[in-house]
Order: sequence, then C-alpha cells, then structure tokens
Amino acid sequence: MAKKSGIRHPQVSGIFQVMSSDFLVNSSDSTLSKFVLQAKYTKDLSDPRAVEKLELERRYWAHKEVPWFLVTEKEISNTVFQNIEWLYPDQQRTHELSDLAEQLKFYIHHFSKNPTSTIIKISKTLDVKYDHEAGESLAEIRGLMASRLLSFDVNIPFRKITPADLNFVDDVSVLEVINV
Repeated sequence: MAKKSGIRHPQVSGIFQVMSSDFLVNSSDSTLSKFVLQAKYTKDLSDPRAVEKLELERRYWAHKEVPWFLVTEKEISNTVFQNIEWLYPDQQRTHELSDLAEQLKFYIHHFSKNPTSTIIKISKTLDVKYDHEAGESLAEIRGLMASRLLSFDVNIPFRKITPADLNFVDDVSVLEVINV
C-alpha cells in the first residue's frame, strides 16, 4: 500500500514497523456494521509525517472497503475520553484466559448481591473483605473490561458504573477468538 501511494512506510533502523489502528468496531447498526476509528490528539495533526501515516492507514482501510474515521479529543465527550483513558492502559497487558474466567465468575457473584452499588464501592468492600491491597479488585474489574468480558456504555462515567450497567460475556472462550 505504501509504495502505491508514494508514502514511506514507517521504519526503525531499516526495519519496517507494523502499523495499527486504534479501534476496529463491529456495530449492530446495519448501515455501518464495521468501521475503524483512529484517535489522535489535535496537536499531533500538525506533524506532516503523522498526517502521512494517517493517510497510509486511511488508504489501507479504503482498499479493504471498511470506513475509516479520524477522531480527536474535540469530537469525543469528556466522559468517553476519560473512560477510554482509564481502560486503554490495561488493553496493553496480557491476561491469562483461565485467570480472567475465574475473576469473571467471582465478580459476577458479588455484583449480583449489589446491583445498584458502584463497582468502585464494591471493589473497595472486596479489597477489605479479602485482605487485598487497596485498588486490587478495581484493577481486576478494569482488566475484565479491557479484555471485553465486561462491557458498558462508554457514556457513563466509570466512577458511576453499577453492575446493572454491565454486560457480561457468557462464554469466555470467545476471548480466544478475539485475541488471535
């Protein structure tokens, strides 16, 4: 794609680098069932090389016939931006599938007992009850969210999420497919 477009593919010490998009979204909207979102800070768009790489990415997805959209912090609500900022670091971590499955069962059990309490309050209670370090339960819940075993409407601030706001993956083996 880079050669055809005349845009230099990213390299480090002569080694081609893998390019990636931030989000490949599968939507239930029949008019836009799949699309790509690339998120950039507005300030990054003043760098000509960054713009070239974005154009290379855009052309790649156009070739695949998948709509591609560039979004900046100006197009995203503050709540959505904060939720993504909160979840994104955990998406970079690898989690053992068996650990995630056990954690999911554990938290579903405790969420069912407190459906209207926030996940933050529940996690604080669990940290005390099970003698965990402060924040350990919330970190595990965040890991489940980042791994897509728990999902929620990103328009709800993560500090206000309750178990009633969460959707659970019924079959953890789905993760094997997602992570291939």
